[in-house]
Amino acid sequence: MANPGFSRGKGGKLPVFLRTGEVSALLLSPTSLRDRCILRLLYYCALRVSEVLDLRLEDIDFKDHVIKICHATTASGRPKGGKERLVPVDPETLRLIQEYALGQDAGPLFDIQARQVERLIKHYAQEAGIQGWARVTPHKLRHSFSVHWIQRGGDIERLRRILGHTSLAITQVYLRFSMEDIKSEYARIIEAASKDGGNPVTILTVYEGLLGLSNRLDQLTKALRRDVK
Repeated sequence: MANPGFSRGKGGKLPVFLRTGEVSALLLSPTSLRDRCILRLLYYCALRVSEVLDLRLEDIDFKDHVIKICHATTASGRPKGGKERLVPVDPETLRLIQEYALGQDAGPLFDIQARQVERLIKHYAQEAGIQGWARVTPHKLRHSFSVHWIQRGGDIERLRRILGHTSLAITQVYLRFSMEDIKSEYARIIEAASKDGGNPVTILTVYEGLLGLSNRLDQLTKALRRDVK
C-alpha cells in the first residue's frame, strides 16, 4: 500500500509521486542556496541525482535555457542510454545557479555525495510537513515531475527526451496516471448530469466535456502506438 503521504495510480505497480502542493512546500524548505539549486534541478529538470552531481558550469547554456546531460550511468556504472541530451531549465533555477556559482572554479558544480543529497531531501521533506517524509528520495522528484507533466497534458515523446529514456515504452508507464484522471473526470461529468435532470445547458456541458476527454484518449492511444511502429 502506498504511504499516505504519496499518491499513486490504480491497477498495477506504478511510480509513487508527490502531489504538487507537497513539491511546492519541499522546494520552499531549503535556506541553503546550494540545496535550493539541487532540489529544483531534481524536480523541474527531472534529473537523476547522478546527473545533478556530474553537472558543470560549462554544461549549462544560460542564454538558451538548456542543460547538456552527458553519459548518465547507473549505480553500478553501466550507461543509462549513454547519449547526450539537452534538458530545458526554468529562468529562476538558472538565476539561483548563477548566484551560487559566482567565483567557482572548474569542476563539478556541487561538492556533495549522493547519500548526502538523499539525507537532505528527507530532512527538507520532514520540515515541509510531508506525510511519509522518510520515503521521499531524489528519484521520487523525477517521478513527480513526470506524472505532473502528463496530468497537465504534456506530450509523452517530449517527456521521453527530457528523461533520457531510450524507448518510449519506458516512459509510457506515466500515461497510466493520465488515464486515471480521465476516468475520474468522466465519472464526475456523468454524475453532474444525472443530478441536473436533463437540463439542456448541462447536457451541452457534458457533451463538450466528453468530447474533450475523447480527444485526450485519442492522443494517449496514438502515443501508445507510436513506439510499436
